[in-house]
Amino acid sequence: MVIITVMELGMRVRERRKELGMSQTMLAERVRTTRQWISYLERGKRTTEVGMVLDTLRALGLFVDVRTRDPKS
Repeated sequence: MVIITVMELGMRVRERRKELGMSQTMLAERVRTTRQWISYLERGKRTTEVGMVLDTLRALGLFVDVRTRDPKS
């Protein structure tokens, strides 16, 4: 899945969390943050911290793959 926007990232985090049967509170405890922060991330709030986002992805078994986009697209 290619994710381009913060909103798409948040939607994928929510999907994966639900696939794993985790509540926002459970995920927040695993990442060592608050349930509110997880909610912000899932809603695509732009002020979420990159380090915490990466910790959250790791906790869900997801990873970031940075690729070069074709400049023609």
